[in-house]
Amino acid sequence: MFRNRVKTKIILAVIGIIAVTMIISSAIVSFIIYQQNRDTSYSLLRQSATILRDDIDGLTQKLLKNARQAATANDMGANIEFAASVSYKEGESMGMKSTYQAMSQGLYNISQAGNIWKAAIYNKKNQLSGFTVIEGDQGLIGFPRTSDFLVVNLNRNEQVNPDAWKPLADFSGFDRVYQGEIPKTETVSFKRIDAYITLVAKVPIVTTAINEKTQATEQVPVGIIVAVFRFDQGFIERLSKITGNRIGIIKPDNTTIGDLSGYPELNPDTFGPVDKAWRIQKQPVILNDISLEKERYFQGLLPIYAEDGYVGALTMLHSMNVSMNNTLHVVKVLSLVSLGCIILFFPLAFFASNSFSKPLEELSRVLSDVEQTGDFSHRVSVNSRDEIGQTSEAFNHLMDALQEAIGNVNNVLAAVAKGDLSHSIAGNYRGELSRLQTHTNDSIVMLGRLMSQVIEASQQVNTGAQELSHSAQVLANGTTQQAATLEEVASSMDEIETRTKTNRDNANQARVLTDQTIEIVKNGNHQMESMLASMKRINESSSQVSRVIKTIDEIAFQTNLLALNAAVEAARAGKYGKGFAVVAEEVRNLAARSAAAAKDTTELIESSIKEVEKGVQNADSTASVLERITEGINQSNALINEISAASVEQANSVTEINKGLTNVNNVVQQNSSISEQAAAASEELSGQAARLQEMMNLFILSKQLLDSDTVLLIEES
Repeated sequence: MFRNRVKTKIILAVIGIIAVTMIISSAIVSFIIYQQNRDTSYSLLRQSATILRDDIDGLTQKLLKNARQAATANDMGANIEFAASVSYKEGESMGMKSTYQAMSQGLYNISQAGNIWKAAIYNKKNQLSGFTVIEGDQGLIGFPRTSDFLVVNLNRNEQVNPDAWKPLADFSGFDRVYQGEIPKTETVSFKRIDAYITLVAKVPIVTTAINEKTQATEQVPVGIIVAVFRFDQGFIERLSKITGNRIGIIKPDNTTIGDLSGYPELNPDTFGPVDKAWRIQKQPVILNDISLEKERYFQGLLPIYAEDGYVGALTMLHSMNVSMNNTLHVVKVLSLVSLGCIILFFPLAFFASNSFSKPLEELSRVLSDVEQTGDFSHRVSVNSRDEIGQTSEAFNHLMDALQEAIGNVNNVLAAVAKGDLSHSIAGNYRGELSRLQTHTNDSIVMLGRLMSQVIEASQQVNTGAQELSHSAQVLANGTTQQAATLEEVASSMDEIETRTKTNRDNANQARVLTDQTIEIVKNGNHQMESMLASMKRINESSSQVSRVIKTIDEIAFQTNLLALNAAVEAARAGKYGKGFAVVAEEVRNLAARSAAAAKDTTELIESSIKEVEKGVQNADSTASVLERITEGINQSNALINEISAASVEQANSVTEINKGLTNVNNVVQQNSSISEQAAAASEELSGQAARLQEMMNLFILSKQLLDSDTVLLIEES
């Protein structure tokens, strides 16, 4: 019983010490690894929150920019003021139908280009004057009439057909009357609309007016643009790809947007009070742990507030599987080490228990000497052949075997302590010593295989770390150069945008001047046509006068003949006809003078007719030239209109390109910072890999392991 108790105590003690050590070590290492992984995960969640804030800030600026463009494009101020000045007519829209269609269509084009969900126009009387709603590839444009709405449905990039406008009995997307005063400054705020959390931008529409008191021009608000951007599934998927975490939106009713099935109920009261000057850029991220779909996550929360209070929260989830896998791996390694220790020390505990169980005095003395000196050369000197002698002889043989075995083990372990794994225990042992020999040799072979794998892995890690370090340095340098180049390109695009806007304004001024010139030329053409008609009437009058003069000339000729006949008759009458002859002579002289005057008048009239004909020809030529000038100016005006439209489109395109370059520049700057951090981490990894390689080179493996083509995996026996 004593021998069994001693052996059992020794074995249980060894196993207990190893088990307790394993449990305590596993618990401590697991806790440390969990804390490290949690801190790393929280750091990643904070970075994700920063990316979310920056992205929302960029969306805010983009929404404001598009709303400003809608408030100033296509003379929006003048159109909305004119439309508001026209009263309702039954069955018709407010103001001119074409004006409302143009305003609504312009609002739709800007909303489509700016990824705006909903947008509306309100006039200075707070009345809805136009709206648009874009759902995926479908769009709706419309404006209210007295008792209904006039709308048109469009596919993406589809042009508006004037005949496609149809009446709609009711539309609940916007209030007919804007609630509250029209803001005088731009505002952006969060708001819950329908089932979405949205950003709502409000930009005043202004026009230029003359102050009656100061007679100076000033900007007067005449309406407002309301633009809405919604945070939908597309926003969630895009941010999830950027951050590498699961992103979602929790609404006040605890419904979610994103891959958040089974999300626990969220109490908004846990966020605490909020300041009136709250901005999401200053909102700190709230970190905690949650369970979702039977899986644990590290969570970061960003609550969102509107003017009327809490409207939802953005959640970022980072899985705990990484930390759990790391902890489990460490526990497995510690379990293998503990099992190896049990296998290694179990035979020693077993043989020691047998040696301590000898009840003989000599054996006790020898054991005492061995215990005191640690020298296994002591032997039992009892030579009796009875049970005691047999026991003593067996003890001596045991001591011989132990001495040889321990010597071999010491030699092998001494070599192992120096990193030489090429030695093994030789000799012919039996029983437990044979198992000790086998287990020790197997342990050395197993350790050699393990070290061979570690050496090969360290070589690969060293090589990969050097390549990674070189690649990270090249990437960091390239990213830095790319960031500098993008900054120069962005600066150049700013200059191009300024010049394009100047060209657009000049083209608009040239179009206005050309329209004025066309009006002047048209007036000159009308005047020339009037002058040409007058010249023709003068020519006709001159022709009639010429005919009258010819009649007078004929009368003078006949009068002259009659005077000659009268003179002849007076000569025949003698003295009785002398008085009549004098009268006839005077009549003949008068007829001659009338004929001469008629001839001179005829020549003058004919000369005047020729000059009038020349004037008519010149007027015709001048009218023809004016017509050609008018045609040329009309063609120039058409070209200038095309240039003006192209300048506007070019300015819009340059603005979009500049915006894209700004976004790309921000991403490249962020990538440059990340690549520099990766380069520094790669340098540190390369140094650690080189140090690991140096440590592994201290081990000496057997020729069999060095010559083997493959390294066997360590398996539990």
